[in-house]
Amino acid sequence: MQLRDIRQLWEHHTNRHLVRLGLDVRVDHRSHLERGLEIEPTEHMGVDASQMDRRGLDVSRERIDRKAARSNADLIREKPEQVLSIITGETSVFDRHDVVRALHRYIDDVDGFSNAFAAVMASPAPVELKPETDQELARYSTREMVEIERAMAASAERMSQSLRHGVHRQHVDRGEFRVGLVYNVAGLIKQVVPSAV
Repeated sequence: MQLRDIRQLWEHHTNRHLVRLGLDVRVDHRSHLERGLEIEPTEHMGVDASQMDRRGLDVSRERIDRKAARSNADLIREKPEQVLSIITGETSVFDRHDVVRALHRYIDDVDGFSNAFAAVMASPAPVELKPETDQELARYSTREMVEIERAMAASAERMSQSLRHGVHRQHVDRGEFRVGLVYNVAGLIKQVVPSAV
């Protein structure tokens, strides 16, 4: 068994268990290049260093490649959808803290970070699903992800109408209940993709 096969198997099993647990996060074994992303991967602070940092011990946060960090900051300002693709590859619904975490993986200078964050939040790709309240941050997805979910819902609807691919009522009820708890997906689809109505 090759390393790639092991990574694919790990992705499959991990994502299956994440779905079973009702978690809206996914693992993707592919490289940035294979996913069509231009952002250069960077080294992250490891688990041990993160724990040392939490305990107040001195930990170097220097990046191995500052040129990659500057290049990523420029790229994200020009193409904010790159960082949104990374986020939605992990979770379909996100908040601005998720954007901040993703940007911190690639950008370490304050000005570059601020400009990239502004570019991501001002881009036409994010769609506000739920406005911010005093208790909760605004929740977002992307137009692409909403279209994917619209297509999935339409496919499920077609299957439920077919005699050969029926969906048992208990599964439909559970799905509607889950969606109803989280967000009004049907209303969002009508708002973002008017042709779906």
